[in-house]
Amino acid sequence: VEVKKLFISYGDLINSLEKLRDYDQTLTALGVIKSTEESKEEAKERSESKATSIVIAESKDHQSDISRATSSRQDQLMESFKEKELEIVDTNREYDDALQDLEDLDIIPSAPEKAHNAFCVTLFCLEEAFESRAQDFLQQAFDLFPNRDYMIITQPHVVPESSLIHTFTPVKKRPHNTFNHVLYVIHRDALMTKDIYVRRAEEEDVELFAALCSELDDQDEVIKNFTSGIDDEESKYLSFSVKVQGYLIGGFVITKNVNLEYYRSHFHIEDFIILKEHDRDCHSRLVHAIINPIFFKSMRTVLKEIMRLANKTCLYFETYEGTIIPDVYQELIHVRSRRFPHFLKRKWDHERYITASNEGNQLQDGFDRDPMDEDESHFSLSFLTKKLISEPKIVNNSRIVVVGASDTGISFIETLLSTRYLHFTNITLLAPGGLNYRNCRDGKSNLKSVSTSYTNEELARLMLEAKVRVIDARMVDIDRQQKNIFLHDDSIIAYDTLVLTIGLQDEVLQRMGYSSRGIAPVPEKKEHVEGLISIDDPFLYQHFREDGTLLNLLTNRKKKGHLVIFGSNLHSFCCIQGLLERGVPAHRITLMIPEESQFEHEDTDYLDIEDDEDREFEKYLANQPAFEYDDIVQDKIEKILEEKGIEVLKNVVLEEIKPDNNNCLDHIIVSQDGQEAARYDCRILITSGPVNIDEDVFKSIHNNGLVYNGRLVVDKNFQTTDPAIFAGGKLCEFSRKYFSDNKSRAMRLDRYSGREVGWRLALSVLDFQDPVIANLDSSVASDEIPAFYKPQGKGGVLPGGLLYHHIRACRKPKPKSIKVEGFNRADIVCDNFKGNEGHYIRFTFNNHGLIESVSYLGTEEVVVNSLWGFVGLSETYLNQLTSRYEAGVIPNVVEFLSENWAIALYHDWFSDFCYKVKTSIQERPDIQAIMEKVFEKAATGSGVTREDFDHLKVLLDDSTKKTIKEETMEYIRANMNHLPMYYIPKEEFP
Repeated sequence: VEVKKLFISYGDLINSLEKLRDYDQTLTALGVIKSTEESKEEAKERSESKATSIVIAESKDHQSDISRATSSRQDQLMESFKEKELEIVDTNREYDDALQDLEDLDIIPSAPEKAHNAFCVTLFCLEEAFESRAQDFLQQAFDLFPNRDYMIITQPHVVPESSLIHTFTPVKKRPHNTFNHVLYVIHRDALMTKDIYVRRAEEEDVELFAALCSELDDQDEVIKNFTSGIDDEESKYLSFSVKVQGYLIGGFVITKNVNLEYYRSHFHIEDFIILKEHDRDCHSRLVHAIINPIFFKSMRTVLKEIMRLANKTCLYFETYEGTIIPDVYQELIHVRSRRFPHFLKRKWDHERYITASNEGNQLQDGFDRDPMDEDESHFSLSFLTKKLISEPKIVNNSRIVVVGASDTGISFIETLLSTRYLHFTNITLLAPGGLNYRNCRDGKSNLKSVSTSYTNEELARLMLEAKVRVIDARMVDIDRQQKNIFLHDDSIIAYDTLVLTIGLQDEVLQRMGYSSRGIAPVPEKKEHVEGLISIDDPFLYQHFREDGTLLNLLTNRKKKGHLVIFGSNLHSFCCIQGLLERGVPAHRITLMIPEESQFEHEDTDYLDIEDDEDREFEKYLANQPAFEYDDIVQDKIEKILEEKGIEVLKNVVLEEIKPDNNNCLDHIIVSQDGQEAARYDCRILITSGPVNIDEDVFKSIHNNGLVYNGRLVVDKNFQTTDPAIFAGGKLCEFSRKYFSDNKSRAMRLDRYSGREVGWRLALSVLDFQDPVIANLDSSVASDEIPAFYKPQGKGGVLPGGLLYHHIRACRKPKPKSIKVEGFNRADIVCDNFKGNEGHYIRFTFNNHGLIESVSYLGTEEVVVNSLWGFVGLSETYLNQLTSRYEAGVIPNVVEFLSENWAIALYHDWFSDFCYKVKTSIQERPDIQAIMEKVFEKAATGSGVTREDFDHLKVLLDDSTKKTIKEETMEYIRANMNHLPMYYIPKEEFP
């Protein structure tokens, strides 16, 4: 015993045995293993004949349990490994025949003889002081079983990877696998990592390399590039071979150089590296990376050797749509794409300085790319440096299930995946209907509006499908005890952390007792009628697909199909445009605008922030009119509808829905302007009315004891009453216990940017998932909820092909004095429409001169990110726009904002520049004196008028003005690749 204590802690051993017992009980409950007792002789005989486990134990009481569990688990794990071998290595018919009719795990057929090629580690304990020597056990274990090539081990998802696991390869689960452990496998040859060596490829390697990549679709191109990189001086490639004891196990192809200027102007590579510290020739692109899967865990070692031999410090990898993501991708860091500063999507009005041609450097990879093409790159970029390759990522196997592909859910996942020292292997996104950019690639064919937080191009470059598991399904229930969620098709998904980021849904049909066409199975106490569709139906785009039943009904001249859209929000108008774009005749579309009484518009942003009774404004639903009470835009769109022949009925109340004998929609009963109800024939009804929580989601929340008070209640860390369930987005509100400490902040999260909420939500989850910060003391934390600053937005393509965007500051309560006295600044409204073409823009301001909102309507496409950048800026940034426009000097505000002087406002680092200037001057005496006067004005509630600004500018010291000027010059100088239209003395043109 004393000797054994030197190798293993007795307490750790007992804990391990208890976990092993719980594990066996779980498998027995699931029916994976049998519970019948085996005799000691049978257990002994099986142990001796198969010899498939390593067990270290000193308690005789547990010995028989361990033996039974070992042999039973071995059969199951061997079967799992056999399936993995089928998936990766070959498609042998023996395996297919054995699994073809498998339905019951209790009667698993005997595996083919060659499948008996693995043994399983069922228990491994080691003192922390000796963890660095864990891998020494592997060779000894394989020596005990010379006729086995593979070693298998499993562990729970929430357990961090031990030092022993680092050399194992995790096996990807099948879609319907409910096994609650992670399966790892290692081949005996993987222990030869010390024998791996990398060298420049030679001619003799080509044939062996061709065999290694024989299963690739682009095999010919890969072999061609590998061959040209061997000794062809005219080639832009370098080829490397990876060998073990003389055998070729991998081949890599990199470029000799890259178009670094293109990368710098199109991607945020400077967020990770300081370019001046890397020689120009030390950048390369990884073209092909092929290695025997057995040695995948040695990938970092191989890459490090390649970079050393090629004298490279940065390695890039480009990913295009349709690119098959290689295994090496998980070692790389994703780089955000950059955009060129524009207001309207048009080329700069700037005469470029013509530089020397790149034709003399055709060996440079991407030599024909123009760094100043003013377009976003059509590929995604990832990279790795020598420093980063020496910092292995911490693997997190926790099962994180995100329900809802809203802005909050997408931002949450993006934040987790961008944590460069963590690698999340098991994130699942529940996205009913799929990701939106897959459904609507062209804005003109939109059937509903979007939030504009993410563009379709931005979503595509995130490549979520390649990094997380995306499931097209709806959640209908939650099992908190077993940590499972149930889907509409009776599937079950297990979770360790559940994140609810579901949005609010149109509730017109729910209130009337009906379900939408794409909701299956039909919820209890709801009726399904063919032709009833909610605008938030997850399969809306599939319903109106080309050659679909509904579209044929509306476009077939021989059929009298008619469609009614019931709603007045922005979705309704975008839906009309999408239907027209799909060829639906305008005379077959009717827009019914409900009575105002059917909506609970949120028009009470004004309150006494010291009076809790005025918190009643929080009870208003998140229902806003389509154009935010902008009558000019409303009139323009209604005029276009009238010209196209679309019938518009206002002040309509939907009374009844009447199906025919085949349970298809026949007509509806409506009343208008308080008159007697009348029949209106239609075969399709699309509702786009008030929004509220989905009933299935509500039942899942309520039946599981989660607190719901009009919204799902969360604490300041976005946790519900269940510590394993987090939530964020429009579905949620902060607990009322935070009211007293946060009187100036709204509690409901639908008043904030979903993208910013998702980022905050991810930080809260990381506090529990990140081992670096999980153990930090949070006892001094206050009851202050997170502060949100980013604006909210919505937009879409309207009838006539007009593009509409509305961006406004996050909705915060304002003093009642503003409602009584009004704002101290008039809006800027510029309408340059001629017929149905032109531009319309509106700026609104708060009482301190900050831009509160901006609306754009026009036929020319605008850069949405530039509109977002306006909100929160002082009107002084607009180059005296207010006075010039009022004086008639500027007839077209949109064109004025597209001129060269304003391009710096739209640069993606402009906000950083503003923050830098603010921090550099805020402690100066003259600035402090100005701020005191501003605070006095703010205390009275009158704000700072434009006349006040003129008086305050006089107080600025000359040295402060000089500092601002120098910072501005430095900002432009550092970004001349995106701001070539500005002249900086003694600076060459880019």
